Amino acid sequence: MPLSKYILEVVEQHRMGAVRVTMPPALLEEKANKLEKELAALQMRFDTLNLAFHNQEVELSRLSSAYQSAKGGSVDVTMVRSLIQVFQRGPKGGVHIIDLMESMQFDKNDNDMINRWSDGLNFLLDVGLVGKDERGNLRWKDAR
Repeated sequence: MPLSKYILEVVEQHRMGAVRVTMPPALLEEKANKLEKELAALQMRFDTLNLAFHNQEVELSRLSSAYQSAKGGSVDVTMVRSLIQVFQRGPKGGVHIIDLMESMQFDKNDNDMINRWSDGLNFLLDVGLVGKDERGNLRWKDAR
């Protein structure tokens, strides 16, 4: 085991209140190797999640571009992302449109913001990521 790992373990033991090192070097090495494996697994998981997030961003940008071409309008990707988060966290039965608007917490007198919100919601409805029932409830459709 590298000396630095041994020193870190000794410091950690001291921090935990140990007066003297009670763990033999072989056990310290085993513990350090286990921690390295856990760190590698966590790093791999982080990289996987980071890649998935990037792929979602790319897909959202692609859908947004296709929507803009088809509708001749523009979509605020940040607003769409916020809407998606609300839908994904919402109840399975969906979120009523009034509750959705209140949950977004923006100035209701800001026409530009309302238009961007409306465009983002229409985008999600048009591309089929959000469904609307007869009671006005909107729910996330997990297409994957």
